[in-house]
Amino acid sequence: MVTITDIANRAGVSPSVVSRIVNGDKKLRVSAATRARVQAIIEETGYKPNVAARSLRSSETGLLALVVHDITNPVYSEIVAGAQAGASEFDKIILVGEADSLGANVSKIESLIAGGGVDGLILQGAGTELDKAIEHAVSRKIPLVFLQSGDINIAPVLRMDDLLAGKMATQYLIDHGHKNIGVISTKRNLQFSEARLDGWKQALLEASLPISESAIAAANPNYESGYHAAKELFEQRPDITAILVSNAMSAVGALAYLNDAGKRVPEDVSVIGINDVNLAEFVRPALTVVKMPLRTMGLEAVRMICSGKTSSNKKLEILDQAPLLVERSSVSKR
Repeated sequence: MVTITDIANRAGVSPSVVSRIVNGDKKLRVSAATRARVQAIIEETGYKPNVAARSLRSSETGLLALVVHDITNPVYSEIVAGAQAGASEFDKIILVGEADSLGANVSKIESLIAGGGVDGLILQGAGTELDKAIEHAVSRKIPLVFLQSGDINIAPVLRMDDLLAGKMATQYLIDHGHKNIGVISTKRNLQFSEARLDGWKQALLEASLPISESAIAAANPNYESGYHAAKELFEQRPDITAILVSNAMSAVGALAYLNDAGKRVPEDVSVIGINDVNLAEFVRPALTVVKMPLRTMGLEAVRMICSGKTSSNKKLEILDQAPLLVERSSVSKR
C-alpha cells in the first residue's frame, strides 16, 4: 500500500507537502514543476487518500497530545521523537504533557484534552485512576491510542514485544552461566510489565532453572525506586548472581545500591536492563540493555490516529520491530 511518505521520498519533498497537495491546500507555496511532479507520482502509483483521515483533517486543529506519567524520564524522549516524525507526515504538531499535572478533576481533563483543542491523544498507560478519567473523557470525542497498557474495549493498545525483551535479557544471563537470576519488575498488573516478567519466567523454565517469588521485586521507573527494590531483593535472596531490571532508570538505581552494598558489578552480580537511555552508556560499569523500539512506537501511534484506524481497530497491536541487545560491561560469565 502506497503512503504519503512513499510519494514524498520519490518526489524529493516532505510528507506534509504531499499531504497539502492531495488536500488542495491553496496556501501551499511550491513551484509548478514540484506540484506537477508530485501529482504525476500520485497518478502513477494509484495513491488514494484515506477517507477517514481526510474526514479527520477537515476539522483539524493541527495538534496532537502525547501524555506520559513522568516527563523527566529520558525513555520518553525517543517516543516523542518518533511521534514528531509521524506528525510531520500529516502536517501536525505534538504537544507533550504529564498526566499527574492535569489533576484529578475529570471535567478539567475533558476541557483540556477532549474539548476540541486537539485532533487526537496518545496516552502512555500506567493503570492509574487518572488514566481511567482521561480514557472516559477522551475516548468518545477524539481518537485515542494507548501506549504499552490500556483497555482495548476503549481504544487500541500499541505495544512493543515486551515478552521477547524479557526472555532475550534473561537468556543472555543464562548464556553467561548464571543460574540464580532475579528480576526487578515495573509496577505489576500492567500489560507490558507482566509480559516482560513472563519472558523472564519462560527463559528460566526452558533452561530448567527455578522460578521463585522471592526472586521478584518491583520498582517504579526511577533511580530511587530501583535502589530500594534491589535492596529488598538481595535481602531476600543474597545468593542471586544476576538481575534483570525491567526499566533502565531502575537499573541505574540498582547499580547504585549494589555499589553501596559492597557488591562488584559484574564480578559479584551481573545487571541487565530493558530500554536504553544515554545515561546507561556512561554509568560505570556501562549498562548492558535490551533496546526497545520506542521511536517506532511513537511514530506508529501518530499514524494510527491520523489514518483513522483508532475506531475500527480496538485491539492489542505488537510492533513488528524486534528488541535489540546492546552489550556493554555490566554482565560477566560465571
